Amino acid sequence: MGRWTHVAVVNDGHHTVVYVDGSKIARNPGQPSTGIATLGKPFVIGATQFEERFGQGFYGWIGDTRIVQRALRPRDFMIAPA
Repeated sequence: MGRWTHVAVVNDGHHTVVYVDGSKIARNPGQPSTGIATLGKPFVIGATQFEERFGQGFYGWIGDTRIVQRALRPRDFMIAPA
């Protein structure tokens, strides 16, 4: 609570890996993941969605979101405010 956290979701065109403060915490090794596909549905960050019903919402603030087509160097990361 009250702590800034850096979360990165990285997709290489085949697999997705989630990093929190630089540590790998989740990946999808058994299932290929080719990127973001909304299929005309709302794109949601911070909650789960199944059959257009939302649940398990994130309680907190999401300050910035960037979707880029390349891996970022550490100097390109957003940094915590002082």
